[in-house]
Amino acid sequence: MDFPLPLGHVYGVNPHSLQCHDGRGSLRERRALEEWQRAYSLRVRDIPVTGVFDGPTQQAVFELQRTRGLPVTGYLDERTWRLITEHEFESEPEISVDVQVSLVGATETAESAPGVVGDTPDPFRRAEKPSRSPRPPKWFDPNVPEASRDHVVSVLGLPPDIGDEDLAACIRGVQLRAKLPTTGVMDTPTARALDRQVRRGKLSGGQ
Repeated sequence: MDFPLPLGHVYGVNPHSLQCHDGRGSLRERRALEEWQRAYSLRVRDIPVTGVFDGPTQQAVFELQRTRGLPVTGYLDERTWRLITEHEFESEPEISVDVQVSLVGATETAESAPGVVGDTPDPFRRAEKPSRSPRPPKWFDPNVPEASRDHVVSVLGLPPDIGDEDLAACIRGVQLRAKLPTTGVMDTPTARALDRQVRRGKLSGGQ
């Protein structure tokens, strides 16, 4: 299945770009996007087949680009399209038996390395520093009650387990439509812009 859009055009949500299509422009665009969604559901995981570039489709594009080493833009471009439609998508390579044996040998060598004698630790070995707990992502302004993660995920129609980086990209999309600085942080101006976009119908189905 060929990529249906002109050269340089993509599927996505950006009302300020004529090169960005959400599937509603023509019947041909919608049918082609339905085929891509159906192929993705068969080869990767189930997503709704709507013919519209909605929240689940954008999340699928994020995951595909991130796992296949493509630029993570959230836009369904021709290169990302062909990963699915031209059978370029392959499962992660399995570890061969020889490699597994090598890994086991490396583990045993590490366990018998200097610094550990049997189960007794070497008293001269430098103590390991305790690992620090990761800092929470600064995607949300704690002073904005309506900017909680659950609220934003619910309003945008995104999967509850969406990654922080992908969620920040969606927040930047809201900011871009509102002509705000694209910081990826859900602050007070962004929360108000999101509310206005929802009331005006600019967001539906996770867009």
